[in-house]
Amino acid sequence: MKAIKIVLAAAALVFAANASAQDLTSVQGAFTEGAEALKAKNFNAAIPLFEQVISEGMDVEGAEGLVTEAKKALPTAIFQSGGQQFQGGNLDGALAAFSKAAELAELYGNAAVLNNARTWIGRTVLRQGADAFNAKDYATAAAIFQKGYDGNPNDTAVAMNLAMSYIGMDDYARGNEIYRRLIAMGDLDTRFAEAAAQAQAKFSEDNLARASLAAQAQDFAGAVAAADEILEVISTDAAANLFRLQALNNQKSYARVIEVGEAAVAAQTADEARSNAAYLVGAAYQNRENWAKAIEYYRMVTAGPNVASARAQVAELQKVAN
Repeated sequence: MKAIKIVLAAAALVFAANASAQDLTSVQGAFTEGAEALKAKNFNAAIPLFEQVISEGMDVEGAEGLVTEAKKALPTAIFQSGGQQFQGGNLDGALAAFSKAAELAELYGNAAVLNNARTWIGRTVLRQGADAFNAKDYATAAAIFQKGYDGNPNDTAVAMNLAMSYIGMDDYARGNEIYRRLIAMGDLDTRFAEAAAQAQAKFSEDNLARASLAAQAQDFAGAVAAADEILEVISTDAAANLFRLQALNNQKSYARVIEVGEAAVAAQTADEARSNAAYLVGAAYQNRENWAKAIEYYRMVTAGPNVASARAQVAELQKVAN
């Protein structure tokens, strides 16, 4: 009985060795075939072969090097497949391929493919979303641009289009959040300075339009809130400072006009705008019966439509003050 056990055990070892050799041969064959397909630019054929090498080779002794090489090659094959689909006009397929390539490139440490895939995710998304955005189908555009943004938040072109799509939907919370992030990126890295400046200008423009619509609807609190949002980020924005003063004046919030008035006047870069701001601050002080400060601000009114009125107010207040 002992001899039989020994023979059986030896047979089992031989079988295991043969099976292992066969498995390694299979993995080697799949890798060779995949490499040839990749070289021939038959990327869709190469992809499942490299996936086979990775899945089967993980448990095969001696296949470690093949698995490592397959992990390098697989993201490349998927990325190149995406490129072919992009050129053929299959943008949905291209986006799926570029996204998968980026995911695997990050997992397997292939920095070159990761960077390229992220770039082409952005380009694909921009092309996909442009038609919807131009047709003012902002919800569809936002859904498309969001995919690109999720894949690469540092793609400033995609981020700008996503922010504008949300603003087009009147979703200022999400739109402004992305604008703010773009503006902050410019402070962190000079590479993003130009994009940050564009985001800042659009952020101001969009929220001033929002403030204007609110004021037209007699929603002065909403107008003030929109201007405040700009000034939280860009404290020296001349138009937002002046608009806020006007809305506060319409609310008869004279204490708040006085509170923010000095900074608002200082923020103006044109004589007429500076004079208009000073006139509003002077009127607020007059309503609070602070004659000296009212006269001080009325005297700053040197241009625009309020000059004559400011001079008349100064003459009257001097009588009262005396």
